[in-house]
Amino acid sequence: MKRMLIAAFCISILLSLSGGTSTVDVGKYVVDTQLKEIQGNESAGGNIAGSGTEYWALIVAVGVYANNPDMDRPSMLVESEKLRKMLPVSSNWNESHIKVIEGENATVPNIIEGFRWLDKMEDEDDISLIYLTTHGFPILFDLPPFDEADGMDEALATYRGFLPFPNPWSWEPLANPFAIITDDEINFFLNRLESKGIAL
Repeated sequence: MKRMLIAAFCISILLSLSGGTSTVDVGKYVVDTQLKEIQGNESAGGNIAGSGTEYWALIVAVGVYANNPDMDRPSMLVESEKLRKMLPVSSNWNESHIKVIEGENATVPNIIEGFRWLDKMEDEDDISLIYLTTHGFPILFDLPPFDEADGMDEALATYRGFLPFPNPWSWEPLANPFAIITDDEINFFLNRLESKGIAL
């Protein structure tokens, strides 16, 4: 316990000594958060929301799967609901700036529409949060743009993400290739966002 406290203290000191911009690497997508600008807005006496910055959230929780109830994880829905209720507690978050897609509604078209909604609503001085919770797995090949060192893309299952028959090679269900979202697709939608801060 004592070692953990010392490590946490050292990390906090290192973070406080770092410069104004921190970089968070989310897979192949790099997000620059301009901490100095945000801190400057706060120290100028106004909160960030008052300075033109708006906070937007896209919350996607599948949790239930049409063709394979063995893969259902109700806890995904519980946690996404907790997050949805927690965000508006802060004065920075407006209830109308939070879009939730969950359960049976978490289909490929609806998730894509959620990303399009976020892209339409946010702009360059905003903060965007994307929360995705579902099953993920590698695909046996790398789809264009052929960017995977291991030769395999990764994918997330949507509501219809699993086929309705057993997998003869594994205990894991077979993925429905028409009901998954690949890492390249997520990267595409993230790259369309203009927000100065993005958390995934």
